Amino acid sequence: MSSSSTTKQAAALGMSLEDFTQYNHLAVLMEAFHSRLRDQFMVLRKAATTRALPRGYSSRAFIDGGLRFCQSLAMHHAIEEEYVFKDLAVKMPQFRRPEDGGTAPELLAQHDVMHDGLERLSGYLRRCKSGQEELDWGELEASLGWGDVLLAHLDAEVETLGAASMSKYWTLEEMDGFRRY
Repeated sequence: MSSSSTTKQAAALGMSLEDFTQYNHLAVLMEAFHSRLRDQFMVLRKAATTRALPRGYSSRAFIDGGLRFCQSLAMHHAIEEEYVFKDLAVKMPQFRRPEDGGTAPELLAQHDVMHDGLERLSGYLRRCKSGQEELDWGELEASLGWGDVLLAHLDAEVETLGAASMSKYWTLEEMDGFRRY
């Protein structure tokens, strides 16, 4: 995000640049992780839809990259669910399950869809790596069917953690507690 854009966003919210930066901290941090995950996913999706390995990739390197994506996303979600979401849920119903008074269970429901998709994708890629199955573009594409949920989720989560949303629930002093992430 450019400093000009950041300044305009802060002004639009009636915040100083310093306050905006503090409220927007988690969104910036999350976007850094999400950008990498999005890029990794798009390599897989493009290969599946074009039915071709990316330039410079062997089948093994491609499969290993897919497995790294699965591990990265699974670890990212585990950290979010165990630490970040629990902290946010104290004040933000978006991060609570409906049975705990959550009002917008989409983010958590999307995690469930993504977990199921990751299980299918990682299982398929592990079978390819072990030689139990050959890499098949149709099967890979089917294993990536949850991708639209993933991409929408990555964007929605960053927006939910942005300054406009965070400032509705948290004080600046409370935002200091999120610096540990």
